[in-house]
Amino acid sequence: MDVQHFDAITKAWGSMPRRRLLRGLAGSALGVLPVTLGAAQTGATHFGCLDVGQHCKDQSQCCSGRCKRHRCRAHNVGRCTAAKDFCLTGKATCGGGSCFCYPTTGGANFCSQGSGICMACSKDAQCAVALNSPGAACVESNHGSCSCSGGFATFCALPCTA
Repeated sequence: MDVQHFDAITKAWGSMPRRRLLRGLAGSALGVLPVTLGAAQTGATHFGCLDVGQHCKDQSQCCSGRCKRHRCRAHNVGRCTAAKDFCLTGKATCGGGSCFCYPTTGGANFCSQGSGICMACSKDAQCAVALNSPGAACVESNHGSCSCSGGFATFCALPCTA
């Protein structure tokens, strides 16, 4: 910054009423505060949508397609856990022991009957359309003992009906 620009800025600030200047400085300080304190920023998953629990403005931002009280919500809460992931355990552990737990692209756990189709998806809404089932979910398929043919890393799964 050269001398003329610096002089112009100081003159502009000098002619500004003190209250307005103080409000501007206070606003700047408050704007920097969350970054300084290490507040977490909401970011998209590697699928381009928000994980369960992340801050959302509407359902279109969430992989699950569910935004309630400004947080992305999951399917079938409580029926599956990460420890029951079928691809890692090989056991049917939800739906009365007849269905399978899978992790969704949004970081939730989903209880599925195990049927569906391998396809590229990132949001549950895509699977609801592809399978003509509003409860369908986009799950990660290529981990543990699970894999999809055709190089797809995701699977559209139907919900457990048990």
